[in-house]
Amino acid sequence: MRQEGRSEIDEREMNILSTSISIDKDKAQRVVLKSRQGLIDWVALFFQKSSRGQERILSSQLIYYPHWLVGAEVKFSCPVSNPRILYAFLGVDGHCGSVSRAVGYPETEKILVDGSQVVRCLVTEEEARSVSIRFLQSTYGFKYKKIPEINPLEIQRVYKPNLIFSCQKGAREYFRAVDAETGVRNYMLDIKFRELSYCDDDRLIGPLV
Repeated sequence: MRQEGRSEIDEREMNILSTSISIDKDKAQRVVLKSRQGLIDWVALFFQKSSRGQERILSSQLIYYPHWLVGAEVKFSCPVSNPRILYAFLGVDGHCGSVSRAVGYPETEKILVDGSQVVRCLVTEEEARSVSIRFLQSTYGFKYKKIPEINPLEIQRVYKPNLIFSCQKGAREYFRAVDAETGVRNYMLDIKFRELSYCDDDRLIGPLV
């Protein structure tokens, strides 16, 4: 017989396809506290000149951010020979729909996590497919001066783990994100973090880790 508290937790759990975690919280914290080198951090440092005190970490949490991975066939028809076929891989941001190049599919695994850690995917599979087709037609059309036929062969929703640190310097509080797969800073997530919603409607942020 299950305990009542455990049953409530089970109801929030979700099966997701995720990339692996290769960095622990302590190492990610050192990444956050090391000397600022990114452009956004230099800008932030400029505007924080009047802030007193050292930067310190208040808390941390692990979240899973959604992406659509799209593998597509790019076909150029030719009247005098066989069509020229290329293959392309793209990543579509599951929150805002921005598109970027990808290098194949990453290693992934099915995991069970609390829904409060899973960022809600606002981009549907059909929307991801459509923006990928437009992106590839525009990119290859500009390069080869001819609009190709795009055939998406595979599309998967994959979540990337990110460690989010709540930081404080003087009276100012802010967030720093570290990609838990690659161990590098995620500057865009610093900015977007406050806008995110989660699959567990009862909570606004994921649990502390």
